[in-house]
Amino acid sequence: MIRALVIGSVAFSRHLLSTLIKTDVDLCGVICKPKSNFNTDFAPLGDLARNANIPYLQVMTLRDASAIEWIKAKKPDIIFCIGWSEILDSNILAIPPQGVIGYHPTLLPRNRGRHPIIWALALGLKKTGSTFFLMDEGADSGPILSQERILISEDMNAQSLYFEITQTAARQIRELIEQFNTNTISAQPQDHSQATYWRKRKASDGKIDWRMHSTSIRNLVRALSHPYPGADSDGPTGCFKIWDLEINKDSSPDIEPGHVLFVDKNQFKVKTGDGSVTVTKHNLKKLPKKHDTLL
Repeated sequence: MIRALVIGSVAFSRHLLSTLIKTDVDLCGVICKPKSNFNTDFAPLGDLARNANIPYLQVMTLRDASAIEWIKAKKPDIIFCIGWSEILDSNILAIPPQGVIGYHPTLLPRNRGRHPIIWALALGLKKTGSTFFLMDEGADSGPILSQERILISEDMNAQSLYFEITQTAARQIRELIEQFNTNTISAQPQDHSQATYWRKRKASDGKIDWRMHSTSIRNLVRALSHPYPGADSDGPTGCFKIWDLEINKDSSPDIEPGHVLFVDKNQFKVKTGDGSVTVTKHNLKKLPKKHDTLL
């Protein structure tokens, strides 16, 4: 039976740790964070480990010598590093004899880098991926162990895509453990000439410019829905969050973008660069008025 250690700190890490607990694997340790302001989808792992009688260590960084010694003492055959916002040093990568397994929800080598779920939706992609790979000292660049394609439907948002990815990854991780246990695991080197990279998202990337086309605005709202922080817009009383909206067929070509066309109950219609949208979910306590302008 393969001996594995898990490193992670987000909801995705928690889901896969739950899967591994139910799988034919000897879990020798878990490293997690006590808290995190960096990840909006932070999730604790300590309670899962404790309830399953798995030793665990809570740290904010893996650059601490004591954390490295703790990992060495557990003598893992493999390490799963999933949802940890820190590049692992070579001295950690060298600990498990069968390698450190990373995860990236794209079709590597395409779209390496940051915020893959957000960028996939914001750019209106029709497909993405679920990829486990052997980590090296690069960014998402190691040999691929398992990869599956995931279709992105038009009604998917970050929450539903996140769910689809976790379900797919859970199936993959069970298959990987079986392959490790039967010594049938194989790795396919990535074609680095095909690699592309997504940059770190800035706060300004989440702000709606009402001069954008309606589809682009909707894609941004989809991308930043829960568990992420929501798309921003300026209103008459300050910045607010938009969680969902609908695209309308009318165009209103003689009205400037950002103009509030009408307000009905808890919804309001806004002119965009090529038409209009109806904001259906938001965090406003006081709605804008008809003819207000959202900047």
